[in-house]
Amino acid sequence: MSQPIPPAFLRNLKPLDMLDAADLEMLAEQGRVEAVAERSVIFRKDSDDHWLRYLLAGEVVLARAPGEARTLVATGREDVPDEPLAWEPPWPCTAVARTDARLLLLPRETVQACVDAVRPADYAVEDLSEGGAVADRVFAEVAQDLLHDRLELPTMPDLAIRVREAIADPDADSTAVARILQADPVVVTRLIKVANSAMFSSRSGVDTLTGAIVRLGLENVRHIVIAVTLREVFRARHPLLQARMAQLWEHSARVAAVAALLGGHLPRFVPERALLGGLLHSIGGIPLLTHLDRLDGGAIDEAQVEALLHEYAGQLGGMILRNWNFPEAICEVPAVVWSGQGGHAGNAGAGYPALILVADALARALEEQAAWDAVAGGPAWVELGMDRLLATNPALLDEAREEIERLKGVLGG
Repeated sequence: MSQPIPPAFLRNLKPLDMLDAADLEMLAEQGRVEAVAERSVIFRKDSDDHWLRYLLAGEVVLARAPGEARTLVATGREDVPDEPLAWEPPWPCTAVARTDARLLLLPRETVQACVDAVRPADYAVEDLSEGGAVADRVFAEVAQDLLHDRLELPTMPDLAIRVREAIADPDADSTAVARILQADPVVVTRLIKVANSAMFSSRSGVDTLTGAIVRLGLENVRHIVIAVTLREVFRARHPLLQARMAQLWEHSARVAAVAALLGGHLPRFVPERALLGGLLHSIGGIPLLTHLDRLDGGAIDEAQVEALLHEYAGQLGGMILRNWNFPEAICEVPAVVWSGQGGHAGNAGAGYPALILVADALARALEEQAAWDAVAGGPAWVELGMDRLLATNPALLDEAREEIERLKGVLGG
């Protein structure tokens, strides 16, 4: 049962500040306090109901339209917004709880009647202000898109789709796949380069596309084409966002290289699938950065960008990979990695999510020249038997550095 609402507290709120004690006592009896969970929609734009809502605790984002949002924050009884989330129906905005929140609900018709009886003819309820921080806008819009399945997910590059469809044909052969790929000299060059790399080449080199496809095998060709063409998805106009896109891609390539190396040393894993999981683990950052990139005006703050990525990139990554029909083992990778960066997630198991999580941690250790101890000892590390692997392969760190450089050459960056 909710706590009683002190009538005197209502006098701090607009337009209740003009009401007498009897009206405030009546409203206090008819009102109620409601708890709202983080990310819940409180009401939608153009809808209507019978309540006025005031924020008592937490944060609520009010989104009028793309690029127009405002955040209300309440930190305690002495510091609450004095205006309702919305006043005149239909509601002019969508309200989403940015954190767990508590709301005071008062019957709108009763408040309206009380105010109409006492307010001057020229009284006007102050409208909600325009603008708001970029992070507020993105949070509100992405939250709404998530709720309504409107989130604009990146599409798999066309060449990768055509190759995947061709390989899915039971009658597929290297000639048919080569016919699709030959129009893209960049991909052809990369495939030949991979076919001649240490991972696949134990004999004389190949110098033709068909020869590379035969050596690699159709399934490996599919993975490599996805990897090579994926880079074009990481694009933005804003300099800060393009730089962050580039960082995501470069780190993904590093993680992929380490994952492929680990996958070759550990049982149960296929190096090419591990490489693919590493390349795709940050794909969820693309819709967030793309959304920011479409906003006109307003400063884009680096700290806000990072907060958004860590909040949503894992969840969105899984959505994208399921939309692209990847195996569930790969679809689970983004959420595990983004929720457990550092190698210490407790729910990664011992499959590909755990492998990519550890590869991510080791890639970060190499980038930052951190000690192995900084990433060792977590559940994923233990499940994979990393201590045993390092004990039997003391040069693994040097191998990882070499594999990163090799993959950067293959992917062209």
